[in-house]
Amino acid sequence: MIPGGDVRQRPNANNLGNFFGIDPRPNDLYRSLQPTFDHLLQSGDPDQSALRGDLYVTHRNMEQAIKDYCSGATSDAAFLIGATGIGKSTLIRHSLQMNRSPLLSNGSLFIPFSLNQRHIEDGNEMRRKMALVFQQAVWLAKGEPHQFSQDDIEQIAAFIELTSPDLLNDPVLDLTKSPIARTQALSNRREAAYEFSQVALKYFAAKNKNIDRLVLIIDDLEGKLAEFQEAVIMNSLETRACLLNTSTERRVPVRLIIALRPETHIWASQLDQVKITEFREIFYTKPVSLFDIFKLRFDAVFNSKDYALIQDAANLEQALSVLQAVGNALSTKFSSRLVRLNNYNLRSSLETFRLIVSNRRWLQKDPDWRTPSFFEEKDFAINPAAVIRAIGMGERGIYPQGRTCIPNLLYNTREPISDLLLLYITKFLRLQNEGYASTKSLTDTFKRLLDNHFNQFVFDQLIDYGFLRGLVHKEMANGRERLSETIRSKELYGMLEESSLLLELFRDDICQPLDNGLPLRATMALGGGADRFVAVAALIKQLWNAEIQLRKLFALNGPESGSSDFGNIFECARMRAGFLGSLDAFYKTRDDRPIGVANVVESLRLLTIPEGLQ
Repeated sequence: MIPGGDVRQRPNANNLGNFFGIDPRPNDLYRSLQPTFDHLLQSGDPDQSALRGDLYVTHRNMEQAIKDYCSGATSDAAFLIGATGIGKSTLIRHSLQMNRSPLLSNGSLFIPFSLNQRHIEDGNEMRRKMALVFQQAVWLAKGEPHQFSQDDIEQIAAFIELTSPDLLNDPVLDLTKSPIARTQALSNRREAAYEFSQVALKYFAAKNKNIDRLVLIIDDLEGKLAEFQEAVIMNSLETRACLLNTSTERRVPVRLIIALRPETHIWASQLDQVKITEFREIFYTKPVSLFDIFKLRFDAVFNSKDYALIQDAANLEQALSVLQAVGNALSTKFSSRLVRLNNYNLRSSLETFRLIVSNRRWLQKDPDWRTPSFFEEKDFAINPAAVIRAIGMGERGIYPQGRTCIPNLLYNTREPISDLLLLYITKFLRLQNEGYASTKSLTDTFKRLLDNHFNQFVFDQLIDYGFLRGLVHKEMANGRERLSETIRSKELYGMLEESSLLLELFRDDICQPLDNGLPLRATMALGGGADRFVAVAALIKQLWNAEIQLRKLFALNGPESGSSDFGNIFECARMRAGFLGSLDAFYKTRDDRPIGVANVVESLRLLTIPEGLQ
């Protein structure tokens, strides 16, 4: 609990408003190209903004990795691992020059399964949908016409007797009839379509000299419950085994590529069937430059006859030149970070990129509104402070409690023992060997360590906040909810040690004691850099005391002050290191620091971690 009494509120809770007097209209670069910028995003999708045009930009390394795997002559399987929204499906389609239907190309018969449709809710429906895809693949392997002749039935019947005799001995069939008659019946039974189409595919693929390999592609699993995803993975391995089980002299290699999220990959790797299967891993974690994608969108709109009329034609060439320079610098320095802060969702990352480029208060360094005039690249600040403030505060000087890809990792409530608790929740998830924890095990751990100080309402509130702000991932598995830390949370955690910029933002969204009965002023409303540093230093001191109290509670109720659950890192020491780094970057020498700043630095250096809590 932060000292100072029970009455606390957020510094921005009384709606300080636009204290800089800034008109929140965009910068000169945006205004010069406004018709184009305004149509980069369109709201055709009711669930989220849809970006105009195709998202795909050539990613040579990843494309080559997919091609190399799919052209192999062995039957090993592969996981394509990448976060939701990073473009796994698009990468597969572009790499292999295919759509969502089976394709025979250069000796490979590609059989893609897209399983994220909302109407597929159980295993039976999944197999029925997959059977339709298999049947399309059968026609490609067999050739025209799209039907089985009597000769085909006779040959398939003989093949089934050798490879899958159980199919012909199914009690639903008339066992008094010949194998050929039973095969004919199987070919017409909807319930047998999945098994029958696989056998037919094996048979015709072995006969077709143009087919060197079968490539099964399992995609679009993210939207399903964990147990459904597990069922799909296990089913695909069974299918692969079935296709490999053939008595023909010509055995066709079967490759299987399963696209999934990193969180899914962690637990999927532990499945028994996966462990005994030779799997390779293809990691897709670094997309192409955001500016390359942005330019694709921009050019698509800019060249459209509907939006080609730019209001200020005189400055058009200069504006495009500045956009190129600013966009390149921004993407080169911050593209990877922006993608991680958006949990690898490229659509959200592009919207963040667009908001930064159009920012006037922080990026253009020009709060005054006037008629657009000549502007140059040097008028824009492409540095961490400008970018983080543009993302976190937009055009204003206050950190909003609304949606941002920089949510408050230090979020707390007005209740005691809530300070730094969200940070420790995400730490706990990060340190789990499995990469996730059930909600029950997470709750039980904190109940044990906090004992009488545990507040279920506060705990649930913090987890809900983490989930809604993209810091915690939730999924259901076998009727139980399990949680994992997101890449956004990991990125913010690392940024706390880099500088004090996040603390400037978070201070405006952390419940603090009232000062003489008056609310605290928002960080950016303070008089200057010195005042902001003093305010942030005060926050670190308060959090330092709160963390000591938290770790002492852990020590009372668990071994090693909870280090077995959270590691031995004292988080406020990391924040202090980031703060001191910001001071060194802001002031050229220590002599340049005002006396007030020098005093708080000394007071921070004197803070110690009690013995046994390190």
